[in-house]
Amino acid sequence: MAATLKSKYGKEIPEKIAAMIEAVHPAFPAKAFLRDVLRGYDALELMPRGAHISNTLKNHLPDDFPLAVDILLQSESKSSWSFVFQLVPIIIDDKPLFIFNRNV
Repeated sequence: MAATLKSKYGKEIPEKIAAMIEAVHPAFPAKAFLRDVLRGYDALELMPRGAHISNTLKNHLPDDFPLAVDILLQSESKSSWSFVFQLVPIIIDDKPLFIFNRNV
């Protein structure tokens, strides 16, 4: 039987995200992020995992929204693995459109 898509997005995904962010923003609390994001992670389906990662990132990135987006974009630009474009739309969902346009 083929592996589920969900099984391909295990705990190594948030671990990689944490490492990418920490590489460009050393103040990022990677251990706390991983502790929080992995709590209940295994029980989540694929799309809820993405939302959970995004919501947890919101709690661990700076409150300054433009700075948080800049950190995500910088971390994405340092990697061949482009996660940020899957997560940023969730993060910006509750922000004004003009802020999103500034960072595109």
